[in-house]
Amino acid sequence: LQYDASAVYRLLFSHEGQKLVRLAFSGLVVWDLESGNENVRMKAGRGTGRELVSAGFREDGTLLVGGHVDYQPTVWEADTADVVWQGSKRPDAAGMAVMSPDAQFVVEFEAYGKGSQNTARVYDLPTGEQRFQLDTPPVKDHQCRVTVSPDARRILTLCLKGPVTRGLQPWTGQQAWSLAPVEQTWTGSVWDAETGKRQLEMHGASTLATYAFSPDGRYLAIGEANGTVRLWSLEHREELFGWRAWGERAKAPLMYSHLEFTPDSSALSVADPSSSTLHVLQLTQVQSELADIGLDW
Repeated sequence: LQYDASAVYRLLFSHEGQKLVRLAFSGLVVWDLESGNENVRMKAGRGTGRELVSAGFREDGTLLVGGHVDYQPTVWEADTADVVWQGSKRPDAAGMAVMSPDAQFVVEFEAYGKGSQNTARVYDLPTGEQRFQLDTPPVKDHQCRVTVSPDARRILTLCLKGPVTRGLQPWTGQQAWSLAPVEQTWTGSVWDAETGKRQLEMHGASTLATYAFSPDGRYLAIGEANGTVRLWSLEHREELFGWRAWGERAKAPLMYSHLEFTPDSSALSVADPSSSTLHVLQLTQVQSELADIGLDW
C-alpha cells in the first residue's frame, strides 16, 4: 500500500477486516485489502481548511469521519464527502468533532483558543440529538484532547495546563504542537458514554505526553514527559501503578501515540521518545507476581 509521508493520526480496520483506513495530516485514505486498491480519499491539511482526526464504521459498513473545517466541528460520510453533522462555530475557539469507533455518537469539544471553555458535548448520530454535556470545569490556558474508548463505552478528556510550543515536525516538515521545556500539570476524566457521568478523575504533575485505552476497555495508560507510564483499572476505577519506562524528559509532539496495548490487552508497549528503544511490560506477569505476595488489582 502506497501513501504520502504525512504524519499519521490513526489506522482503523473495518468490522469484517476487508478495509484499512488511514487518518493523517494530509487526509483520509481507505484501501480494499483484498485487491490493494485505494477506494476512498478525502484531502485535508494545507489549502483545505479541513482536519480529519477520527473515524468509525456503522454496522452497515458506512464510514463516518470526524474533525473540523475552519475549526467548525464536522462529521462527513467518507464515500461521498457529504456533511452528516456539523456543530457550532466560534470565532475565538477551535472546535473539533471526535467520532466513536462504532459511529453511533460524536463528541464536540473546544481544543484551544482565547475563548475556549473546554466544553464537550455528545450528540447521537445520525439524528444529531444532544445526549448531554460533560461537566468539565471552564479553564483557561489549557490544551485539551478528547478520545473514545475502542468499545465506545467511555469518553476520555485530557487537559494540559500552560503553554506549548508550535514548531516543525522533523520527519514531515509540518506544523505540530510540542511539549514546552518546563513541566506542566494536567487533569483528566473518564466519562460514561451513555449517561455522561464521571467515572474517574486523574491528575498529574509532569507534562502529559501520550495515552492509550486497552482494546478490551479494561485499562487506561497515560505516559508523562518524565518517563513515567501510569496504569488505571477502568473496572475498579483506580490507579494500579506507575512504571518508569524511560529516563530522559520527552521532547516529542504533544500527546503523540507512544503507547500501544497488544490486541489481547495482556501487554503494554512503550516507545521511548528520546531514543530508539521499545519497552514492553507484560501485565499478566505483573499481576501474577503481585498475587504471589498477596496483592491484587
